[in-house]
Amino acid sequence: MVSDVIISAFVGGVAGSAITAITQVYTTNKQQKAETKRRHAEFYAGPKVKTLTDLHSALDECHRTIEDYYKRNNESVSRDDYHEEVVSNLNEYEQLLTRAGIYLNDDEKEKMENALREFRLGVMSIQDKAIPDGQEPREIDWESLDAANDGARGVLQGQMGEPIKNIES
Repeated sequence: MVSDVIISAFVGGVAGSAITAITQVYTTNKQQKAETKRRHAEFYAGPKVKTLTDLHSALDECHRTIEDYYKRNNESVSRDDYHEEVVSNLNEYEQLLTRAGIYLNDDEKEKMENALREFRLGVMSIQDKAIPDGQEPREIDWESLDAANDGARGVLQGQMGEPIKNIES
């Protein structure tokens, strides 16, 4: 007959192996779910990150262009330059803002549109220089323009952090 010790050892070995196997299956399943979640986050976050990154670049370019062109004297701002660079940068920002709207809540959209309004006022001032009508060009309220630009940048920085957190978690 088989002794109780051998039977106990056999049962203990089988039980230990079963527990080890169950633990490995559980751990592997958990790792696969985490990897799938991360891949989904990367897949869905990719277009959002691209759109918001493009919008951020357009925001910076629009602000820089307005600042650069406004500081020029009246004679150095031509109608062609105005249309080619200033208006095209404003249009690009507006188009990208429309595309990015799907990712923004109402408060964030308002901040981004506030920057657009301030940029339009700046562009009108530059237009006064590029297409003179004998009157003094409108002044830009730099405090309002810079505050609107900073608000828009804050929105984009907050939005860009969210997809990265989803990918990292």
